[in-house]
Amino acid sequence: MRAFVNVYYRLLMYASGPASEKILRLPQLTRPRGRRSVPAMSDLSKQFISDSRAFLTQDYMPKIERCLAQLTPEQVWSRSNDPSNSIGNLLLHLTGSSRYWAVEVIGGEPIGRVRQAEFDRREPVSPEKLMSDLRAAMSEVDRHLAGLSGEALLELRATRDEKLTVLWCVYHLVEHFSMHTGQILSMTKAFVGEIRPAPKLK
Repeated sequence: MRAFVNVYYRLLMYASGPASEKILRLPQLTRPRGRRSVPAMSDLSKQFISDSRAFLTQDYMPKIERCLAQLTPEQVWSRSNDPSNSIGNLLLHLTGSSRYWAVEVIGGEPIGRVRQAEFDRREPVSPEKLMSDLRAAMSEVDRHLAGLSGEALLELRATRDEKLTVLWCVYHLVEHFSMHTGQILSMTKAFVGEIRPAPKLK
């Protein structure tokens, strides 16, 4: 995650303009004499997008897969108290939220999401169905991220409440997925103890 944050920070360091406008404008990059060359902005943008996709598909998703493989349906939908979320609710939320930011906000395609329904559901959905829907959603998210250009990161997109840069939207998508992955890991450990590592490929 540190490398991802470093790339994001370097992108912001090159940006200028009032933060209240939530608009990032990049100045022309020059190569100072007698100093190391400054990495091209396009290289940083590509790295940011590549790292974002890798965290989602190669880091967080496999961790969630390992958790679900060790849980019973009852554990997936168990909650410590009514205001708390079950793992099942968190999976519904990750599916809806990730598609909302990538497909609707960044991609401009309405998905008809009802956010509160992700937390209100009490009727169990099978773990297999939950993971199948999340995999499909993240495949769609990954396609949208893969299609982004470096220039697009500084474009504005409208949410229900405000306008944000694509850069902000991608960064939020990743950190939000990371936060709930951590919750799922902690809840799984409370049920089963140590989480088994992924089997080694032969």
